[in-house]
Amino acid sequence: MMRREPGSRKGPSALQAVLQELLGEVPSQRLFAIEGSVRPTYEAFPKNAMGQIPSQEIFAAIVRAYFLKEHGWLLKGLEPPSMVPVVTTVPQADVLREKAPKLAEALQRLLAADRGLSLSDVVGTIGALEHLLLGESTALLRSAYALNGRSAERPLDADGLHEVLRSYLLLLRHGLPRNVTDVPLHQRIKARAEQAEDWEALLKFEAEAVAEAEAVAEAEVREGHESDHRHGHRRRSFEEAAKIASGITLRFGKWQNSECVQMKDNLMALGSTSSGRVPLEVFHSEKKHASYQFTETAEYLQRAGALDEAENGTKQVLVANYLLGRSNCIASSEYYSVCCLSECEALTSELEQKVQAPAWPAPQLLSHVSETPSSSLVAPRELPAALARDL
Repeated sequence: MMRREPGSRKGPSALQAVLQELLGEVPSQRLFAIEGSVRPTYEAFPKNAMGQIPSQEIFAAIVRAYFLKEHGWLLKGLEPPSMVPVVTTVPQADVLREKAPKLAEALQRLLAADRGLSLSDVVGTIGALEHLLLGESTALLRSAYALNGRSAERPLDADGLHEVLRSYLLLLRHGLPRNVTDVPLHQRIKARAEQAEDWEALLKFEAEAVAEAEAVAEAEVREGHESDHRHGHRRRSFEEAAKIASGITLRFGKWQNSECVQMKDNLMALGSTSSGRVPLEVFHSEKKHASYQFTETAEYLQRAGALDEAENGTKQVLVANYLLGRSNCIASSEYYSVCCLSECEALTSELEQKVQAPAWPAPQLLSHVSETPSSSLVAPRELPAALARDL
């Protein structure tokens, strides 16, 4: 995966050497999945004489976009410009500074030299970041074992595995701060969760993660990589449970995004579907819903880039920008928060896949946009004349 590309520097760079060390435990499928997600964006940006992207803001934008689009993760230390007063760069991500200082240093030197980054540089960095962030799941899983009176040294039967993983999912969803030592409290929390409306959805999500792991193990048996597992009856080691927990963590953002979709539908119904705006007074007067309410102040909305203020004093909430705001992040870990998935980044990536160039004639670009559907607009559609004129 960390192959040298045409036009790149001869021999492994300092960055590639560090990445090869960090990516040793990362399955090649993960890196291929990351490359598939990132490549359209990488190809769409302008390149330098070596065929690489400039290494400043564009690199940070690609990394941020990947995590927000694929996982809904907002990395601490790598927030977008709308959330922090200073420009942030990839080496400033908290997880890199604390868990992989060699990688942060190599990236910082590369950015300072401004020679650009290859696709392998970008994919490898994202893969390393993802791997480091998933490292938190191991400690959290150990806590889930202890809260259920289980030892990580003893394999779990099917029932025990499900109980531990459900606790893990509840801890993950709760975010920081977590109490991981009070067993009676956790059992009370779990009992209350079992009475909630979304418990069945949580059970299904957890069961699907286990079933997927079983399918992978069965495929390995068929390929002759392992001996007979007696699937459905055998016990699972901590290492096996940890792989399932990592899969749960990777998919958690997309699973919980249903609440964000409900919120978006509610907001779109309050305002103009075509404009994606809701009058501020209508926004604040909306009743409280089961899992959300619109209480953010005009000052917060303005700082988040989610407030459109007309010259006549009219204030409207920009739905897309609001959904991506920090107030809609439902859980947090030491190094990232789980927020609404960025539909904007997904749509942009789809457009980049079609264009694969940094510039494109306006009529063709408008045609591609009009043919690209979103969750709230069907396609093909007639674009507003003012939008076409502005482009």
